[in-house]
Amino acid sequence: MSDKKDFDRNVKLLIKLFLKKKAVPLGYGRHKATFAHGNYVYRIPISLGAFDELFVEANISKAAKQGFFIWDDGDSFILPAKTRIITIMDIPVQVMEKLVPVARYSTGALEENWLKHLERCGDGKQVGRDKNGIIKAFDFSDVRDCLGRSDPIVKDAVERANALVNKFTGDRWTVECSYLSNVGLEYTPGNPDSFFLEKRKEAFTFT
Repeated sequence: MSDKKDFDRNVKLLIKLFLKKKAVPLGYGRHKATFAHGNYVYRIPISLGAFDELFVEANISKAAKQGFFIWDDGDSFILPAKTRIITIMDIPVQVMEKLVPVARYSTGALEENWLKHLERCGDGKQVGRDKNGIIKAFDFSDVRDCLGRSDPIVKDAVERANALVNKFTGDRWTVECSYLSNVGLEYTPGNPDSFFLEKRKEAFTFT
């Protein structure tokens, strides 16, 4: 008997578990579906490609010193949201502090000098305020491209991700959009504009 499991089946079971626990479905992007519950958001991978992204962010959050994650001899740094990984049915689920997203270019308040480093790595528009009003990044997996594959943080994330990816087999490695829509998840853009954020408020999906 193989110990490999079907990814699509496990994700759907996991989503049903979250709905049973009264988690609020927010939305989904290319790789993750997001739910809110209390002071946290839970990001569930809907494709195998999301595994290493989640572990990279968890490692960066853990490695942050005095709230900041610093690299390039201290020249480059970001302020990441607090996040960790829990594993359910061989699916890595990201638990992240809940932020209220803000549009990157919609306000003069976004003058923190670390934002330019985040922007250099990719999804720099995805930032929000925590319960104390501090602006943090809630999507920072692209920092792995700045760090490089040989960086210990990235290598560890890839190894942890592969250990779980290898447990799955079958053709359904991405959950279909129709199922996600049927359980109340809405497709949302990765980099929100001001109009979208004004309309959705904190329901933006961290996808």
